[in-house]
Amino acid sequence: MSSRAMILERLNSATWTKPSSSREVISTPASIVSGDVEMFVSKATAAGAQVEEVGSLDEVQNRLVQIVQEEQLQKIVITDEENLKEIDWEQLSQQTKSQVQSIAQLPGENYRSYVVEAGLGVTGCKYALAETGTVVLEHSHSNERLVSHAPDHYVCIVKRDQILKDRYVLASLFDSGLSSTAWTLVTGVSRTADVALQVVLGMHGPRKVTIFVVG
Repeated sequence: MSSRAMILERLNSATWTKPSSSREVISTPASIVSGDVEMFVSKATAAGAQVEEVGSLDEVQNRLVQIVQEEQLQKIVITDEENLKEIDWEQLSQQTKSQVQSIAQLPGENYRSYVVEAGLGVTGCKYALAETGTVVLEHSHSNERLVSHAPDHYVCIVKRDQILKDRYVLASLFDSGLSSTAWTLVTGVSRTADVALQVVLGMHGPRKVTIFVVG
């Protein structure tokens, strides 16, 4: 018997553990998955974001009106998410004399040109990470990366139950088969530094990031 045949025979005779015919789904305690809101606020603030805890989306709308008026913004772009639909954007537009467009209303080249010119981009999020103060954006037809990157001021609306403990919990959710293939993780404002260590804000994204934690 050749050496090759001997090796194959040993492999064939070895005892292998057969895979289970069905996968058992083990529930994870909420205390392990859910993130601490205070930690999220602290970490996001340390990364340069302005974080405000509010009780409702009505409060978010009032604060957005103040932001638009204070910064004299002319164009606002929003994503087509359920959370954002609860805000009366038409009323906000009338109060601030600004133009508000949802990306669902901006097909093709009009979308990109408008987003680049917008002074404020507003999105919801899929998750947030307490460990680092990060917001996790899922990219689909209704949520595009440019909205969180192109405008000078980016606002993200986070609900308390969207805050996860850390990146390991997020990774486990990815492994469980989340459908999207494109994600953006935003931690604070965009910043870079030259060889002289001079920090510049807004080179690769927004110079201002405001996060509203609702609930």
